Amino acid sequence: MLPKYADADFNISEGEYKKDMRRIIEAFETDSRTQRDKITERLRGSWFVRCMDAEDSTVSYAQPENVYYPTERLKQLFSGVRGIKLSDDGDEIFRTSAWRSLLEACGVVRYLRPVRVDDVSRLSSDRRKELRNSINWGDKNYRSERIEDWDLFGVNDLIELLPNLDLDDRTSRCRFLWEELANLRDRRGEHVYRCAYSWSFYRAWWSAPQDSSFVRLLNSVRWIPDSSGNLQDPGALDFESLGWKADPFLQSKIKFRPPVVEHLAREVGLDPELLRRLKEEGITSVADFEKLSPSKRSPTRGALEVAEHERESAGAGLDGRDDGVDQDSGTYDPCSEEKTRDYRGYNRDSYRSASHRFVSYIAVRHEESSDDPDRLKHEDRMDLESQAIEFILSCEPQWTTAPASNPGFDLFEEGSDGQPARWCEVKAMTGTLDDRPVTLSRTQFECARQKGQDYYLYVVELAGTPGSRRLVRIQNPAGEARYFTFDRGWRDIADSDHE
Repeated sequence: MLPKYADADFNISEGEYKKDMRRIIEAFETDSRTQRDKITERLRGSWFVRCMDAEDSTVSYAQPENVYYPTERLKQLFSGVRGIKLSDDGDEIFRTSAWRSLLEACGVVRYLRPVRVDDVSRLSSDRRKELRNSINWGDKNYRSERIEDWDLFGVNDLIELLPNLDLDDRTSRCRFLWEELANLRDRRGEHVYRCAYSWSFYRAWWSAPQDSSFVRLLNSVRWIPDSSGNLQDPGALDFESLGWKADPFLQSKIKFRPPVVEHLAREVGLDPELLRRLKEEGITSVADFEKLSPSKRSPTRGALEVAEHERESAGAGLDGRDDGVDQDSGTYDPCSEEKTRDYRGYNRDSYRSASHRFVSYIAVRHEESSDDPDRLKHEDRMDLESQAIEFILSCEPQWTTAPASNPGFDLFEEGSDGQPARWCEVKAMTGTLDDRPVTLSRTQFECARQKGQDYYLYVVELAGTPGSRRLVRIQNPAGEARYFTFDRGWRDIADSDHE
């Protein structure tokens, strides 16, 4: 039966086609996984999916990898867009869950389809040079280049169509596109939002991160209607004015105009978070500020007291003697030309053999405390962490991003058996470890204790400053800690007796 669908040039009656599809569904629903896999493999290269063209509704047959499943949102999103084929759902057999499962197993998708691009020439030579210079590569030699970039099937043509639509249609489609971008992240992960440009130097590969092709497109063209219906690029619009569902990750990728208050605060050199906190305290005038007690004006409380204590004792042991801690141990300069590094980019043997003593602080935080260590808003924290992870993946692409809000770690690396073999928790900082410490939660510390030498704490200093970022690697943080210091902050929860 399948040979008749080996190419698109076949002539078949409606009844015969439905009969063939029922037989395929029955075969696919077998209890034998081996048999099901064989059927799926054959079908992926066959032209068996009957489709409706989104532009003119003509019927044709296609391979699964070129077809979208006709969800209501995708049908509305791509209506009238050339080159888009949606699987036919006009007959009852094509609306069953068995048919949908078959199509999805063969490569038909219910979300925006990422299309991998491996053509280095998609980036101009000047742009590639800029990316190399972004990690201070300069004019040093390199041998070969490669790229892993991503387009979204049909999105370019959709954007070309938008100016020809009426206001209501284009407004709803832009919202659908935003929602589908979030759906894509949930289905395929965050890596498709990144372009990995790499070049080789001797036997090592170096990478510089940037946004993927479709993200660059969506940031550079006019595709979002303003209040007057005119299409604008995201940078010209305030996201909150659109009424779309907020998504911190997407908002870190699609660059909308900052809110007016935030923009003005930055213009005069103020942290926007300061304004938010003043508002929460009910401070709207100088007189209100002057009424604050000195204790409320002082930022040195809670975790900040621990940071101050650490700065005071930096470089000294518990007995006041220098412990000889090398501040650069466990760090990696991504621009180094050292040839003795292993595939992770640093000398693992010398790292493991370091005989330094490390002192760890234990802090208590009340449940209601949610202060950001860098005093960032939630969306800014999400953006900073995203930049930090992108930087790490550009240096060490063998890591895989863990699911969002995963407890205990942010990245993992698979072993030869395909199972996680190494785990990594990422901490992003606007400054450096000279400015403040980083903190592991109880869950993260317990994970570090269980994984031992296979657990890494990666601290990205200056994570929001491209060209100045530094990656500090700490292997086995739970095992390397030799002392746990309890400072005066513990009095808040301790039972105390007085003479």
